[in-house]
Amino acid sequence: AKQPWSNDRCASCAQDTLSLVMRCCDFENESEMLCGDDTDKVGIFGSILSLLKPNLGRDTWKKNLSTRHVFHWCVLRVARPYLSDYVTSVLPSVLLFLDDHQLENRLLGVDCLQHVLKNTPAAELRWYNRAAVIYDALQATLYSQEPRLIEKAVPCLLDVCAILEKVQNEEGVPRKASQSDALLRHILSNMQHEGKIAMRRAYCRHLHLIIQHMGIRCVRHLNRLLHVIYEYLEVCDGPVESARKDVLTATKTMIIHAWPRMPHHAQPLAKALLKLVIDMSMDESRTPETVRGEICVSATECLVLLNRCCGGGLADDMRGIGEELGIDAVKKCVRTVLEDTENP
Repeated sequence: AKQPWSNDRCASCAQDTLSLVMRCCDFENESEMLCGDDTDKVGIFGSILSLLKPNLGRDTWKKNLSTRHVFHWCVLRVARPYLSDYVTSVLPSVLLFLDDHQLENRLLGVDCLQHVLKNTPAAELRWYNRAAVIYDALQATLYSQEPRLIEKAVPCLLDVCAILEKVQNEEGVPRKASQSDALLRHILSNMQHEGKIAMRRAYCRHLHLIIQHMGIRCVRHLNRLLHVIYEYLEVCDGPVESARKDVLTATKTMIIHAWPRMPHHAQPLAKALLKLVIDMSMDESRTPETVRGEICVSATECLVLLNRCCGGGLADDMRGIGEELGIDAVKKCVRTVLEDTENP
């Protein structure tokens, strides 16, 4: 309804017509209409692709803007196991969308790729290097300066990494630098030099998912990762403080997965977390009290985990800090860490 060739009334009429067609043909939902079922009902998705194909070529798809939305709508309603039969027909158009310069088209492409990755067997995507082609196409989006595109592309890239790296993990091959290493390295490099608040938030949003996916392998990037964490914990990003919240989540994930290396970095990391608690407790800006409280709780959880990694070695230092500073939030944070040390 938001497109120039349509409006709310047209959309409503189209939905009514679609509902009538499904009732007449005895289809329970849109997915069954497109895919068919296990009985004698035949889906119409293949026929739709054949009709759309002339308008989805490299030289024609930009001349038929409504066609891409029809294609997108249909693809998202074809699920496993039916979608694998049409991957060869679907991927070329999706990659055209993703390679376009307009944000709207690139977002449509990422949506379709995400659906394809989740509804097609990994083994089939590795055939003919399809997964590698998808990875290369998605990696190009990381050079974009559009926050919405970055937020959508990173989870999709992680899904591709899981498919490409699965064979190495199953065969017990020594873990060399992989696609997820390249992804984390690229994201951290972009984060270090990013000044726009919206882009900083976009990069932070899924950082914890990348670390979680890599597990202990994130120690390869630990120095750069810690540098980014210190930098982002210091910078306020507005009343919602979403970047700081997401960085704290990433910090917690990093401590859990890279715990053998944490004692070596415990002092500077604990200092950065305590400084954040102090800053939040003394903050007189527009940041709501609930947001400040959430950040203090997350920072405290990170300190508890960090202290466990050090075998309680941070407790004495934190006890002294709690006694010196007369700040309630800091005292509460220190008390929580000490109680966890005494009652593990």
